[in-house]
This record gives sequence, C-alpha cells and structure tokens, in this order.
Amino acid sequence: MPEPQLKARLEVLLFMARQPLAPEQLARYLDAPETAVQEALAELSAGLSAPEHGLQIVNVANGYQFATKPEYAGPLELYLNSPQEFSLSPAALETLVIIAYRQPVSRGEIEAIRGINSDWIVKSLQDKELVTEQGRSEGLGRPLLYGTTEKFLKHFGLRDLQDLPPEPNLKMQSKPELLAAGLQKFAAAQTAELTFAENNTRQN
Repeated sequence: MPEPQLKARLEVLLFMARQPLAPEQLARYLDAPETAVQEALAELSAGLSAPEHGLQIVNVANGYQFATKPEYAGPLELYLNSPQEFSLSPAALETLVIIAYRQPVSRGEIEAIRGINSDWIVKSLQDKELVTEQGRSEGLGRPLLYGTTEKFLKHFGLRDLQDLPPEPNLKMQSKPELLAAGLQKFAAAQTAELTFAENNTRQN
C-alpha cells in the first residue's frame, strides 16, 4: 500500500473513532503492519503540528485519537454550548417514542413493535444523544437496554419523564405514521410553549 494512502486511511479512521485506538487496533483496521502504522502516525502528527492546523494527535491510555489544540478551543466551546438543532425522521420519531414509553427497552422489543430492523435508527438517536444504553436485560442473551437522556427531556421541554403525555397505543405492528405523528405533534406543542415562555421571560 502506498504510504500516502495509508496516511489518508489512518486520518479518516482517527477522525471517525469515538475512543482512542491502540496501534494494534489501527493496524488491524487498516490491514497494515503495525510498524508502518506507527510511521504513518508519526508523519501525520508531525504534519498537524504546523500552526495552520487546529487538530493534533494525542496519546491517551496507550491509544491515539484526534484532539483540539488548546489555543484553538474557543470556537469549539462556543459551538458546544450553543443550542443544537436537528430534525428527526418519522422512523426516528417512531423509535424514540417507543423507547421513551417502554424504557429500559431492548432493540428486539423495539423491532417487535415496529416490525422492522431498527439498528441504524437506534444508533442515530444515540449519536444525537437522545438515547443511551442503560445496562443489559437479564433475559436470554442479555441484550442491551436503551432509554432516553437528559438531552431528550430538554429537546421536548420536559422536566422529567412524568411530564410525558398519556402513553400512545404501542401494540405490535402499530402503524409507524400514527406513532410518529403523535410525537411530532407533541414536540411541536412543547416547542411553542417553550417559545412563549421564553418571550415572556425576556419581556419581564
């Protein structure tokens, strides 16, 4: 494999990784000798040390990952502390309402209600920090259990889960469009109430 290609693949892998990756992991994912990966790491790190780059490669617990250079952390802090807007597809809303009312719930239970594979949707909700893992079931295979997060409460304007409206009819093979429409309507109502409350607060 040409060295530039290895460096490019290494850069992509480190960019996508959610946790530090050890040299042996990088070598396995890149299908390259560990010595070659170490050399690529050194070259990539040296290139990023130039002042025009805001990222650096750091060694954490014997693993490597991208990190922001301290002198460029300001814009990132502003971004992370600003309200994050995102949209949810009908399928994501449907899955989210099932998790919200049935938590902690396994992926198998979610799919039994939806009647369709939900792996990528659950992962998408995790990426948006609306859903998180809440341990494992004691049942066969000890599947992971999922529940909502504090960010879910903030997004829908809830103080806690007790503020959820009456549970919708989550029967097996429920119509996805009905579940999605129900949560979307609820979300719109909560957003309107929050906007009204914020406007009153500013006026007062």
